Amino acid sequence: RHGLDLALSYIYMNKANALTELAIYDQALEYHFKGAEIKEKLNDTKGLMQSYHNIGNLYSQISKIEEALLYYRKALNVAIQLRLVTSLGNLYSNMAVTLARLDRNDSVPYYYDKSIGSFEATGDKAGLAMAFNNFGNYLLEQRLLNESEDYLMRALELRRQLVNVNHLANTLINLGNLMIEKKNNKIAEVYFNEALEIVKEQNGLVKGDVL
Repeated sequence: RHGLDLALSYIYMNKANALTELAIYDQALEYHFKGAEIKEKLNDTKGLMQSYHNIGNLYSQISKIEEALLYYRKALNVAIQLRLVTSLGNLYSNMAVTLARLDRNDSVPYYYDKSIGSFEATGDKAGLAMAFNNFGNYLLEQRLLNESEDYLMRALELRRQLVNVNHLANTLINLGNLMIEKKNNKIAEVYFNEALEIVKEQNGLVKGDVL
């Protein structure tokens, strides 16, 4: 019976993810909570962390930011308890992004630093590039232009080594925006032109990072 219940909890989670893709958010939340309840009863703490993370993502997607923060924090606490080092980078990053959306800026650099450290510890170059890019963009929004440039250039260096050209274009656009703020329009144009060429080659639109 234990095995059947555990399988059911993951079926609920997968159904919730499918409903999220269809933008049927209320039902998606119902299935996420059903799956999480079973995992809690069965003491499947790693699976429960995954459910909490998914719930946080869904709340973030529908702009229920306080609720998203609550479930990201729940997921992070479980990940720390179980030493799930491969999950920590994204969870710390999601905490930083969510706190920034709530204008709780005192804590944002702490969580980005923790995210960067976690990705460095696991050797996750794509995750590290994402954290550098997102922190750099956050610093740009805070008008900390030199600090922003430092992190965006780190992101650019890594993303030139990786295969996701849309993410590379995203960082180039961020650097272009930064250069406009620094009144260096010629360099801004170089970044924008490179991003444009990437988009033309891909024949698609540039999307922001998915956490």
